[in-house]
Amino acid sequence: MSQQAPSFDLSKAAARIALPFAAAFWLVLVLTGFVPCCGFLVFPAGSALMAYLTTQRLNVFATAESKFNYALYIGLGVGAVAAAALVLASIVGGLLGIALGGALAGIYGDQFGGMVNTGASLIATVIGIFVSLIAGALFGILFAALGSYLYLNRNPGPQGYSQPF
Repeated sequence: MSQQAPSFDLSKAAARIALPFAAAFWLVLVLTGFVPCCGFLVFPAGSALMAYLTTQRLNVFATAESKFNYALYIGLGVGAVAAAALVLASIVGGLLGIALGGALAGIYGDQFGGMVNTGASLIATVIGIFVSLIAGALFGILFAALGSYLYLNRNPGPQGYSQPF
């Protein structure tokens, strides 16, 4: 039981440090959310970058045996924050889509089609939120752990253990 407490403390510390990065990441996700398929590139790269920068600020020096475990726990904290940023960006993007769709329907004088489009946009927003919650958590943790592992692999720390390759 004593081994689990420091690891989850590491995840919580990583999540706290990643919050300022998540705010900028949220803004990037909202701005690029209107470009089709841009999130498939932005979200994994942003999650890995957030974890890389967070691991750098944590000052964790892992041994060769514990490098993967540290990367996984840091990735768990950063991935949760990245998933939250993705869900919030989905909510804001969906609401902006509904508002813009309703405004355009009002400008062009389409009374009944605008209501149907708004209803369809609302359903698509709710489905998008659930998809971004599940996929954001899975891929956020995966790519955040990868980014953290990349930092721990490149910067071994003061003990300078030898690399196998």
